[in-house]
This record gives sequence, C-alpha cells and structure tokens, in this order.
Amino acid sequence: MPDEPTPKDWTQAFFGGAWLGQQLQGYEAEKNTREADFIEGTLALSPGAKVLDLPCGEGRLAIELAARGYMLTGLDFNPPVVAQAKERAAERKVSVDFQVGDMRRLAYDGEFDAVLNWFGSFGYFDEATNLEVAKGFARALKPGGKLLIDFQVLETVLPKYTTRGWSETKDGAKILEERCYDPATGRIESTWTWIKDGKEESYDLSLRIYSFRELAELLRSAGFREVTGYETLTGKPLVVGSSRCTAVAVK
Repeated sequence: MPDEPTPKDWTQAFFGGAWLGQQLQGYEAEKNTREADFIEGTLALSPGAKVLDLPCGEGRLAIELAARGYMLTGLDFNPPVVAQAKERAAERKVSVDFQVGDMRRLAYDGEFDAVLNWFGSFGYFDEATNLEVAKGFARALKPGGKLLIDFQVLETVLPKYTTRGWSETKDGAKILEERCYDPATGRIESTWTWIKDGKEESYDLSLRIYSFRELAELLRSAGFREVTGYETLTGKPLVVGSSRCTAVAVK
C-alpha cells in the first residue's frame, strides 16, 4: 500500500492572511462567556487550576478563564495575535502568560491540570505529526490532568456536508468556502476566498477529519486513558448529527 501523501503546511499562509484580520477583530463577550462556562464546567476545574490554551489566538478564552481565578498560559505561533492577547489581558487587568510557540514542539512536562485546544485546532498535519501533537498535550499534563478538544468529527461533518458555503465577517467581507472530502485520506481539502471591496484573496486549508473512534484511538496511543465525547456547548452525549464535538481525555 503506498504511503499517504503528506499535506502541505498551509497554516502560515492561512492564519497569516485574511483570517488574521478576522481574528484580530475579536468576538462578542457573550460568546466568550458562554464558551468559557462550558469549558469550566466540562473540565470541572478546581480553584487555581493551571490551564494551557493552545493555540490561544487573540486570547479571548484564556483571558476569560484567568478572570475567573485560573492560572493560564496561552501559546500561539502567530506573533500578531499573541501581541493583541497581551494587550487585551492588560486591559482586563488579568495575568496570563502568553507565549509565541508551535504546538508541534511543546517543551512542557507535567505542568498543567488541563490543556485546551478549541475551535477546530487539531488535525492540521499528517498522521504522524498529529499523533506527536497529541503526545505533547499528554506530556504537558499532570497525572490525572484533562485535555479538551473542540472540533468537527465525521459524525458532525457528514450529515451537513456541502461542497460550497458562504459566510460574512463583521467588517462586511464575504467568504466562499469550496471543499472536498477525500475518503481515502480522511481529509477535507478546501479553498477559502475572501471577497471585499472588489478584491479577492484565496487560501488553501487541509484538515484531517477523524471519526470519534479514530480520535479516541489516537489519544489513547498518545498516553490518555479515558476519552469521552460530548456535543460542544450543550454537553449532551455525542451522536451523529451533533453540531460539533468536544472530546475530553484524561491522562
């Protein structure tokens, strides 16, 4: 059987391009509060728990959780969003250790009670690298620590799958997403085109879409012993047709 093709590293261009502008706009406070409520409750965080948020983006969830008394470290490879995260933490008068770094090369060892990987931030790389990323999550945790991943799995994607979709940003840009799911690789290959003021910018994206069983097997291989699936934000058991998947894995 031939080796699977290695997906190109699209992350630098995508997250440094038009998506960066959208990300720096931030999100509504109500959304941040609701998501932090779900994360806090699902992880059953103890007072003062140490939490690693990666990739942390512009820091919205790390800041919200820090404001509730938890000890947050946020890591992202993109310097502009880390710089904005530091500014927003200062504005909220909360302490968060924001750092520039790559989740493929984590140096943490048994430091955290929880690791947070939110909003479709897993499955960017080839099979071996995705496993190494998960092993890095496990190493960063104390024994008994928990990993929370929020993203799409096959059970949430396929019931609503379409090859094209439109959305609009807060600043009025329209986004066309053209996508193709490849059953042979288990990946969605897509092109995102931003259209604003008569100009277009296009960026490629490649995501490994695991079934929940595949994800659970990967996380166990990475050093986790329990993996449970929920519907994101509702906390209901994961089923076919759930809106999104939250996987909680215990080291």
